Amino acid sequence: MEWSFFGSFTDGLHVFPKNSPIPFVLFGAIAFLGFPLVAYFGKKLNYARTEYKFSEDRLEFEQGFF
Repeated sequence: MEWSFFGSFTDGLHVFPKNSPIPFVLFGAIAFLGFPLVAYFGKKLNYARTEYKFSEDRLEFEQGFF
């Protein structure tokens, strides 16, 4: 519920009109879209940087990004 904290914090700064739902909706949308995008691109970078070494008797792999 990070967006409710940041929405309350922004609401206290009086940037938006009083009792407006805009800060809560804004930070909720950022959280709703931001977390999946970070997870997607993090996973994509991890798969892109993974290296495989094939031997006759084994397979070695080294994970890359994280």
